[in-house]
Amino acid sequence: FLNQSSQPALSGVQGLMFGHIPFVEVMTLYSLYNGSQPRVEGTKGENVTCSSLNTGMMGAAIDRDVTAIFHGHDHKNDYRIDVPVSQDRSLTIGYGRKSGYGGYLGGVADDPGARVINLALDPADSTKFSWSSYIRTEKGEIVDQKNETSNNGNQPQLACGMF
Repeated sequence: FLNQSSQPALSGVQGLMFGHIPFVEVMTLYSLYNGSQPRVEGTKGENVTCSSLNTGMMGAAIDRDVTAIFHGHDHKNDYRIDVPVSQDRSLTIGYGRKSGYGGYLGGVADDPGARVINLALDPADSTKFSWSSYIRTEKGEIVDQKNETSNNGNQPQLACGMF
């Protein structure tokens, strides 16, 4: 990622990033912004099960003009956090939605769906785009995440659950 994204042809190109295991910063930022609307929207039904190693990928993503990072892994989470990274820029960090039937259930995992991402290319600058996202359930319903709250308590999480 670092080597390929630093090529001159990709310099300044806006991007989205997707990964399975959440970065350590997801845990830290949720604890920092918990309950702070409009920064946090969606449901936190379990602790963040992030890597025990900080790989530096989040810092690299910020440096490379990544607009949003979405994770999976934690079946009961579908929240997103808007994090200011500069005066005129923010980074969205969030989850998709459990889409299948395997693994464990409970909370939002009992209502499978997906995070739908709509992209619109900037007609004046082909390296930029605007985007929005929402959760659509398997039943076709669109979830109003502004009205969802954490049901996993408001205590800050101090350690990742994956080692």
